[in-house]
Amino acid sequence: SIENNTDVRITGTRNHGLTISPDGSLIATTHDTGILLRRADNIEQVTLLEGTERANALSFSPEGDWIAYVNPVEGWLMKINVAGGSPRQVLDTSGFSRFGPHWGTDGFIYFTDGGTGIARVPEDGGTPEYLLGDGENSDSLLYINAFRLPDEQSLLYGAVRSGTDFDNAEIWLYDIKTGESRYLFTGGKDVRYLPSGHLVYFCRSKLFARPFDVKSGQITGDYFPSMDDVWGVARTTPSTQYAVSYNCTLIKLLGRASTAVAGGDKLNWLMSDGTIDVLNSDLRYYWSVAISPDGEHVLAWQNAGAVNGTPSIWLVDAVLGT
Repeated sequence: SIENNTDVRITGTRNHGLTISPDGSLIATTHDTGILLRRADNIEQVTLLEGTERANALSFSPEGDWIAYVNPVEGWLMKINVAGGSPRQVLDTSGFSRFGPHWGTDGFIYFTDGGTGIARVPEDGGTPEYLLGDGENSDSLLYINAFRLPDEQSLLYGAVRSGTDFDNAEIWLYDIKTGESRYLFTGGKDVRYLPSGHLVYFCRSKLFARPFDVKSGQITGDYFPSMDDVWGVARTTPSTQYAVSYNCTLIKLLGRASTAVAGGDKLNWLMSDGTIDVLNSDLRYYWSVAISPDGEHVLAWQNAGAVNGTPSIWLVDAVLGT
């Protein structure tokens, strides 16, 4: 487990802020200064990959020698070698998805384009190809969390329908050759495949697993709890903070579904016993939050649904609730 303290300070926790190489030897995390690289057998030794400031949405290449990421300022899909050097641009598109990418074993990087569709682009750059959706906004369906399976044919993804939160996403299996999708189950998000023959996914601060036969594409057993206390913004964002390697090494950012959560129009505390207390009852359109190291203050970002349509940041006294 990784604790999000002052030594680590993973940023962009609404997206994938950490990832692990396929062989389990390298761990990459996001930071304001850039991507930080650590060896799994010596996590205290940190290497900064220069030129990757404010990177988020990390994904290792199948060989573990490159990391794909999103530059949130320009909206570019980038990649950088783990040995360093200059980052390379893979895809230039403004407003690039905050829900990806995932680097497949077939030479493509898969991503969800702001929820409006699932697409792929050659790992060396090129024109994106939409597999699902068309990049146009839909009022009824949001695509999330594309994950390429190792069978060279299938893709896992989530779908959120209007009026449904992300923790109740539908999980689907897409056949790249036929273009057909098959429904698997409802009630989770950020689904991944483990070589042990399981699907693992997030719901309400926990990871769950289901037996899955990758050859037939069938669920072969009931779900069961796998791990507690995984960081993720409950219900309001599709991405959570865990990663798995091909050898089934799993890492997670220690925490619950955000200690302070944006619940409806009020800011709440999610207590360790699972109960929820109102932190501040002012009605605002909160989108994301951060807690001070001493736990006495909360920063809350009010997105463009705010008064006059202008985003703003609020500082809340966690003791007084003001």
